[in-house]
Amino acid sequence: MIERNSRLVRELDSVLREELRLQKEYAEILNEERTSITTFKAEKVQSLSEKREVLSETIKRAAEKRAELMAMFPEHQGKRLSELIRAHCHPVDQERLMPLADALKLAVQNTKSLSTEFKQLASFSLNLVNGALSILWSATQNVTRSYTPNGKIKESAHSSGNRQAGVLKEA
Repeated sequence: MIERNSRLVRELDSVLREELRLQKEYAEILNEERTSITTFKAEKVQSLSEKREVLSETIKRAAEKRAELMAMFPEHQGKRLSELIRAHCHPVDQERLMPLADALKLAVQNTKSLSTEFKQLASFSLNLVNGALSILWSATQNVTRSYTPNGKIKESAHSSGNRQAGVLKEA
């Protein structure tokens, strides 16, 4: 058993609190970004996306630090954080660390759920934009229809260029 309030326990407590704070901040940014997409605020979406990217890297470093601390526990391989805390920490430290570990688990699950929703919204928005661009592109094309030897219609699009190019300007 790890002694009560050891350096390892204090560092783990600090990392868990920091990681929990970062996860909550990430969720807030995702919610803001989702709102900005639905209200068509492109500049704000760009700004929030950059913040989210930086925050994602910070979360990754915090998770790596947590993994390093977990590796200091005896018999750590293949064990979850909550299992290590229950098996090796003093009961007083368990009371302090377990709520943090549980809260972090819930925060990570919430962030994953929000990320999935956001990806779906972004994909839908991108498909809408691509559809609109496709309609605009097709409006600038001349479509030539011809029959194939099998009797089916074959369509081919040719760029029409400027619509005024073939018009006589003076009669």
